[in-house]
Amino acid sequence: MIKNIVDSNLLKSSFVFTASNALNSAIPFLLIPVLTRYLSPSDYGIVSIFQVVATMLISFAGLNTQNSVIVQYYKKEEVNFPVYVYNTLLIFLISSVLLLVISFLFGHTISRMVEFPSEWLPFIVVFACSQFMFQMLLGLWIAEEKPFLYGLFQISQTALNLILSLILVIPFELGWKGRVIAQVLVFFMYALISLFILVRKKYVKIEFNKSYILKALSFGVPLIPHTFGGAVMMFSDRLIISSLVGVKEVGIYMVGFQFAQIILLIQDSINNAFAPWIYKNLKKNNKVDNLKLVKITYFYMAAIFAFSILYSLVIGPLFRIFVGTEFIAGEKYILWIAIGFAFNGMYKMVVNYIFYAEKTYFLAIITTTTAVVNIAITYFLVSRVGVIGAAYSLCICYFLSFLLTWYCSNIAHPMPWRLNRLK
Repeated sequence: MIKNIVDSNLLKSSFVFTASNALNSAIPFLLIPVLTRYLSPSDYGIVSIFQVVATMLISFAGLNTQNSVIVQYYKKEEVNFPVYVYNTLLIFLISSVLLLVISFLFGHTISRMVEFPSEWLPFIVVFACSQFMFQMLLGLWIAEEKPFLYGLFQISQTALNLILSLILVIPFELGWKGRVIAQVLVFFMYALISLFILVRKKYVKIEFNKSYILKALSFGVPLIPHTFGGAVMMFSDRLIISSLVGVKEVGIYMVGFQFAQIILLIQDSINNAFAPWIYKNLKKNNKVDNLKLVKITYFYMAAIFAFSILYSLVIGPLFRIFVGTEFIAGEKYILWIAIGFAFNGMYKMVVNYIFYAEKTYFLAIITTTTAVVNIAITYFLVSRVGVIGAAYSLCICYFLSFLLTWYCSNIAHPMPWRLNRLK
């Protein structure tokens, strides 16, 4: 079985996705020694809060219909795909305008809630909406199994982001504002490029179709609690730390978080390669292929868990060399966050079955539940044991999310998880 995996396109795609994501992540990693020396922990915390709020807004920009586009790509014989894409773009346009209006009307209230300057909130909306187009194109390249285009587009965006950030932060001395401006400008430009590429590929045909809009919404809207809850699980810790301890501690925590994200990039790369392969095999509805999927999944779960622990144990010396002295305390957060990301990687392996079955209402229930639990546990632990409590909470809640999703995936699309069933 292992030989078949090695000989397959899965391993080749996984290698390319992992390599491109590694290079893509290495580029902002190079910013850490610069930003931790040119930005104070408080400035670093503000940049982190910008990213937190933007990630939470992504759920509402397009109402997650970009995910339905990816699924419909595999079912193109059932829909007029270019017309379907156009109607999802209509949903995206309307939702984006509404988000901008809300940011202007309720900016001061939102600003007080998240401790971010109100006049900069529209920039967060533009950044979040730009992510919709960017992610849609990347998702289609994953579906088309074109990892080289995926990597080139992603890496070029990140490289330009880094260069502009360095220019605005160092010679122009704009501080956290320079980092924010760079991210907004670059992602907005790449959103326009994404739209241009979709049109050139003839993936967009102007034709209003009410049934496609309803189909896209029926897929995407139930995912709002899922994606929003996922963002809450990953990023609410920083808002709670800011509220209970201070924005300076957010900056220190964020540096440790970024080092632990190496595990996130690895498991995300593997899932990017695995998802198209799993959809193809599920379409066959073959017992032998299903059993092979289960065995590969079990092997991956053990491997990512072991690697997360090993990585956390050996990364310490590099961390102490790499970051500014004010951020050294962030090292103690790496282990628990890395293990949490390992559990998140296991979740991504089993959630594909729910996506394939198009039973996304399971995810709305699961993620809403775990997000609420996460907020409660994080608040309790941070108030009792300090910032390390946020790392504990993230690990616990990703484990809970994985278990619940695994259980529901077997309801949505039964698989031979008890290996003796097919013997």
